[in-house]
Amino acid sequence: MLMFEVLAIVGGKVHTLVPGAPALEAVIVVDGDRIREIGPNVRAPADARVVDARGLHVIPGLIDGFAYHDPAHDLLYTRAGVALVRDHGNELGRIFASRERADRDERLGPLLSIAGGVIDGVPPATNAAILVRTAEETSEAFTHLYEQKIDFSSFHASLTPECFRALCRAAAEKGLAVWGPRLNAVPLESALESGQRGFVFLDALLPAGRTWSEASVAEFEPNAKRLISAGGALVPMLRGYARMLEDQGDTAPELAWVGSQYESMWRAELALRREQLPQAQRGAAGAMLGKQRAVLRTLHELGVALVPGSGAPHPWLVPGEALVRELIEWQNVGIPPAACLEYATRGAAKTLGLAETRGTLEAGKLADLVLLRRDPTTDLNHLFEVEGIVLRGKLLERATLETKANELRAALATEKAVAQAPLEVPALALPEGSVLLSGRVETVGSTGRIAAERFAVVRELDETVTLCGVRRILASAGNAEALVEVRQRTKKDALTSFEVKVRNSGHEFVARGSQVGGQWRVERRFDGAFVDIQAARESIVAIDCDSVTTYLLLGHTRSPGQFPIVRMEEGLQLEVVRWDLALDDDGDHTFKTPGGLKLVGFEEYGAIQAVVEQVGSGGVQTTLMEVDLHGGPGYPLPAGKLELKRRKQPESRDGK
Repeated sequence: MLMFEVLAIVGGKVHTLVPGAPALEAVIVVDGDRIREIGPNVRAPADARVVDARGLHVIPGLIDGFAYHDPAHDLLYTRAGVALVRDHGNELGRIFASRERADRDERLGPLLSIAGGVIDGVPPATNAAILVRTAEETSEAFTHLYEQKIDFSSFHASLTPECFRALCRAAAEKGLAVWGPRLNAVPLESALESGQRGFVFLDALLPAGRTWSEASVAEFEPNAKRLISAGGALVPMLRGYARMLEDQGDTAPELAWVGSQYESMWRAELALRREQLPQAQRGAAGAMLGKQRAVLRTLHELGVALVPGSGAPHPWLVPGEALVRELIEWQNVGIPPAACLEYATRGAAKTLGLAETRGTLEAGKLADLVLLRRDPTTDLNHLFEVEGIVLRGKLLERATLETKANELRAALATEKAVAQAPLEVPALALPEGSVLLSGRVETVGSTGRIAAERFAVVRELDETVTLCGVRRILASAGNAEALVEVRQRTKKDALTSFEVKVRNSGHEFVARGSQVGGQWRVERRFDGAFVDIQAARESIVAIDCDSVTTYLLLGHTRSPGQFPIVRMEEGLQLEVVRWDLALDDDGDHTFKTPGGLKLVGFEEYGAIQAVVEQVGSGGVQTTLMEVDLHGGPGYPLPAGKLELKRRKQPESRDGK
């Protein structure tokens, strides 16, 4: 908990952000987590700790209207003066625990306004999304979140129009706002009529049927006026566009402030941009950014309710700092710095329904203050010159902030050094026979290293080919560490049986499947006790429990087209779903699944090169770390797939 004392901040030039109130020298008395008194004639109480703010400028804490909070980033937000983060969707186990006031105070982090989980369709933009396919599922998902006392509702771009309208109806019944992008299939007028009032990204106001290269700035005005008339608001995310034209460099200082998993993602995103946006195309991309900047200035002049948001921790958007850089982008397009500051404080508080407790410096409001060495209303770059923070009544002086920042940077450096070491996984128990191929893979997601797996392909004495895996899944918010053992047995490229064991929290779940009388029967046990037998009549070709053995099996046995897969959900519940395989010209595999796209590259000898699950910036990648062919050819791909891979190799070597 924060330890409170009465503070008297004296001598500073106070920017209250109260409409019409000039900046002037005043005394601010803080009692507990609230402002008790403020004004030029207020006297410091006898029992107060006096904070000498002479020569400093005092402003309200900033509001980040669009981010994805990670508790590891709390200090980064606080030291940048961000007192509230609006989280647009997160892992449910983590975000509901993080938003508790005790957690916020203990971690010295910003308060959170949360959507709980983001609601999305197929394919989901993030692996943490709540997947819905029908209006009924959408209403149920919203009701579940509402019961957890969310502050607003958020959705992603794969939501169907039917589900979108169902979400808007459900939220309206409970008096909650709906925020998200404008769906491509839903014009702005229809989105507003359905009840959406909060929009993310400037694309929301693109004229119907027009692209950024085609539309003029003037063509955005009708949609801007529609948004104003409906009482809507927009998070422009201009910095999210601008960063795409920058090469942050291989030794960028931003990398010191994020963990190894974020660093890996950020570096990969930069490498992809370097490849996909060569110098020849940067002129056109720069022209589009110039138009976006002009549109933002027009929106300001028209009076659109703009909410600054950082988008952190998307690649190269450092939590806390990225919000300040977003505001500087606004300043650079011609919006006065004082107006930009108002958008990030009083304006955001009003638009987001938070004005009762924050946004201005007034008696009775939360004591979130930023002490700056120079005036931010003349230049927003001065927001980087923090002399101190008062976070809900707790004074954090510059020396304290710098000490904590140095500790964080050192801890991250140590974590990255540790992350270079292999993630240990128990040895595999193999059936009798010849080992054709074995190795180890690691899986990394937006929140870090997720898992590692040892795998092997064994040809048994009866010519059965068994694919074995043991996967260690690291603990995450709300989930204990788990160990998953998998065996999938095939004969003549057809699945004949499987076994999955999951061990966590001292318990063991087991599912064993085999074909009996033309149907699949799956027996489940918990800690050795019989649970039930489930059945499936379809001709199952593989099981999916996030094991690399599934991709090895499918790469070897399946041709392009649809096929049934058994998805083993939590508790090893059996669910039959359909995957669709397509091959590209390089022989790489694209699996279209109910959970999104899975892109898989294979070596000729049968091991995967990598698996990328296309789930937006929160994507998951599995990479081959070790491999052993055991003196043989491995587990080679079928002839047709090998031909595709080999056809491309000469072209690649010749550079053609």
